[in-house]
Amino acid sequence: APTGYAEKLMNIGKTRNKGIEITLSSLNMQTANFSWCTDLNFSRNREEIVELINGKQDLLANRLFIGQPTQVFYQLEAAGIWGSSSKELEEMAKFNAAAPAGGGHTFRPGTVKVVDRNGDYKITAEDFVIRGTPRPKWFGGITNTFKYKGLALSSFIYARIGQTYFGGYPGNFGRVEEDVWSWDKQDGRWPIRMLGNTGVQNASAAMQFHDGSFVAVRNISLTYDLPAKLIGRAKMKNFQLNVQVLNPFLFGGDIVKMGINPDDETNWTAESSGGTITASPLGGVNNNTILPQSFVFGLRVGF
Repeated sequence: APTGYAEKLMNIGKTRNKGIEITLSSLNMQTANFSWCTDLNFSRNREEIVELINGKQDLLANRLFIGQPTQVFYQLEAAGIWGSSSKELEEMAKFNAAAPAGGGHTFRPGTVKVVDRNGDYKITAEDFVIRGTPRPKWFGGITNTFKYKGLALSSFIYARIGQTYFGGYPGNFGRVEEDVWSWDKQDGRWPIRMLGNTGVQNASAAMQFHDGSFVAVRNISLTYDLPAKLIGRAKMKNFQLNVQVLNPFLFGGDIVKMGINPDDETNWTAESSGGTITASPLGGVNNNTILPQSFVFGLRVGF
């Protein structure tokens, strides 16, 4: 520090990457007037930490784990919503009684229930588990092109499968969720709505993790080339009409249904509160952008 550098970077371990990348092009059908061809690409990578500063020992404070990617989500695991039955009230009382003096977890009916992994009725860092990684298991794309005389129809589909998305908790940035717990609807998926500081911890971080897999239709294009005999009379070499639809469809699970674009990976791992049970995403939904859709019309003329 006296030299002006309060910290320094060091190579403290080793990582390993193994993967496969495949590209295929095929002519599936061809006749005098019709053809169909396909271009396919597929990539899969297995990233893992092999060694850290103390060998094969995890660095828990830095969220670095042997055998895992360099970026993982480490948080509590959700087990549903607390109800108001006598059995659940009894269980909640045990958790609330075991909470550390001066703070800690305070559960009530309608709040998030989490997995107490060691059974001590205390929700601590010992109950945290790896919830996933923003790294996909695989990704790829496929392009199909159909041609019939002067017409050509082409589409490109892209997929990214197996990554975990951090975010999507209701109430954030205007997303209104109707399937919430209430005294009259105790099978609601999301916890009860609360306003202000109630002194109750909702363990919201445990419900922030979702499958971020998606399939996107990137492009659908239709072109038509006028016959050479027809355009030759106008002394043109070619005359092509083109219409494209960009990003017409996005398919996926809960994240897509929530209106979130899982293709935007901006700061997925950034969180507030330093990994506490009420941590919220600083990236993810906070910085999420829409997948722009557009129609493009074109005309190409050559002389």
